[in-house]
Amino acid sequence: MSTVRIQIAEQGVLGMTKPEIDTFLGGGTMIMRLATVDAKGDPVIHPVWYLYENDRIYLFTGKNRKFDNIVRRGRVYFSIDTDAMPNKGVKGKGKASVVSEAQRRVSLGEKIVRKYMGDSQTEYAKALYSYARGPKSNVIEIAPEYYTVWDYSKLM
Repeated sequence: MSTVRIQIAEQGVLGMTKPEIDTFLGGGTMIMRLATVDAKGDPVIHPVWYLYENDRIYLFTGKNRKFDNIVRRGRVYFSIDTDAMPNKGVKGKGKASVVSEAQRRVSLGEKIVRKYMGDSQTEYAKALYSYARGPKSNVIEIAPEYYTVWDYSKLM
C-alpha cells in the first residue's frame, strides 16, 4: 500500500498522527460526506455510511447518480468529522473504484450495515442486510491520496 500524505488543516491547529487517523476513521458511526462531480461538472455532496479497513474507505450504494459520478470520474473527495466540540476530523481526496468480486462486495456491504445498525432485527435493518447481499448493491473502494486533519481537542 502506498503512503498517504497527511497535512494539517489550519496553521495553529494540531492534527492527528497516522495511528490516530486509523483509530478515528475506524471507530464510531460518523457520517462521511462524499463529494462527486456530475456529468455537467457540478459538485454533488452525498452523506453516506462508510467502513475504514486496511487503509481504504468503503461505501455501498445502488446504481444511481452517486454511482455514475464515481465511475465516470474515478476520483472523490470526502470529509469525516465530529459534530460535537471540540471538533476533530479527516478530509481528503481518493481514487475510487467498484469492488467487482461478489463475495467481497457482500462481505463489505454487510460490515457497513453492521457498523451502523448492529445486529438489529428491525425491518429496516433486515432490508439493508438483504440489499447489501443482493445483486443491485455496489461497494466502492476509496484509496486515499492525502488526508487533511484537525483535532481541536488537543488545544483544550
